[in-house]
Amino acid sequence: MSSDEKFHEQRALIFQGGGALGAYEAGVYRTLYDKFLELEGESSLQKNLFNIIAGSSIGAINATILVNYFIKNNKSWVGSADALEKFWEKLKSLTIADSESQFLKYYWDGYWNFWHNIGHDKVASPEAARRYWP
Repeated sequence: MSSDEKFHEQRALIFQGGGALGAYEAGVYRTLYDKFLELEGESSLQKNLFNIIAGSSIGAINATILVNYFIKNNKSWVGSADALEKFWEKLKSLTIADSESQFLKYYWDGYWNFWHNIGHDKVASPEAARRYWP
């Protein structure tokens, strides 16, 4: 390469596979998207932000959603983070901890605080139980 040739900035967005990582990556993409808006304004989202977008497994699905959005919206990224989050919202399902189960509420958060009386240091917080309950 001669000294006259210039290096051009290139940006890649690579999504990893692995089920729940896809949802995490959607949150990371939202953060990147918001940062582009903050630093460069909406005009930055009107140009091609990434030279390469790729992924494996669920990451490939995330990548496909974003590239498809970009192509269908006149090559603009405006709203792409919302589109990716909408996809993940549709996949979300409630667990028993999210339900209106009176049994769970009564014994977990209820008057007796049954589970916490067993030993609060050995029992998950209500938020941790909600997140990790199958």
